[in-house]
Amino acid sequence: ITESRESVVAAQGEVGRYFSTVEMENYSATQLAAGVPALAPRVLSPSQAADPRWEGTFIQATDVLQSPPVASGSSNYNAVGQIITYRIRTSTGIDFNSFGTGDQVTGRGAGGAFQSTFQINVGHFEDFFKGGDGGGQDSTRSAGARVNTGNRTLLRGSPEPFEISFGAVGGSNTEVRIFDMNGRLVRTLYDGPVGDLTETVVWDGRDMLFEYVPAGAYVCHVQAIAPDGKITRADAPVVVSVRLK
Repeated sequence: ITESRESVVAAQGEVGRYFSTVEMENYSATQLAAGVPALAPRVLSPSQAADPRWEGTFIQATDVLQSPPVASGSSNYNAVGQIITYRIRTSTGIDFNSFGTGDQVTGRGAGGAFQSTFQINVGHFEDFFKGGDGGGQDSTRSAGARVNTGNRTLLRGSPEPFEISFGAVGGSNTEVRIFDMNGRLVRTLYDGPVGDLTETVVWDGRDMLFEYVPAGAYVCHVQAIAPDGKITRADAPVVVSVRLK
């Protein structure tokens, strides 16, 4: 199976607990789709991220290192911040010698709790870098295009509007589109220039034929082309549900 983060994968295995960590063992995985827009992380403060409810959720937090990263076993390094520990795979290719005590770092990955330690499990080179949320080796996921669905569920057929906030560098030509988990375009919600202020669109849960989409998970994908030609993208999940009878 490809390790592309734009893949949808189904996994089957035995769910167990290692100390306080819920994990799947003896699993097999099947790739269902590829080329799906990647989800953006939920950006949290270190205090917010230090909560076991985020276990298994793609999150991001910025903290200050208390010491240089140190090896933890043969396949991981631990970078310990004032509140959050970043557990980083050595296979990411990150130069751990370039980080030291007092560095402000940003890391993103799956949240996890090991005993009393709250962690962000980093699995990709571009997901751990010096600086705040707007910097790093892959700033296109946090600078330029942006989108926020408020971590809410769209109740299909509800009269309450489901608002999506988005933005980009002023003057950017911006598209806001909904995709299903197989990467198929469901609906274009906005296509045009934006100013410096945050914009808002409403999705009613209908596709391009104005028929209600099936309940399930979708991706809101924003692409912005700035006046200087730079392209940035951002993504956020949308869950569509139906009212139980």
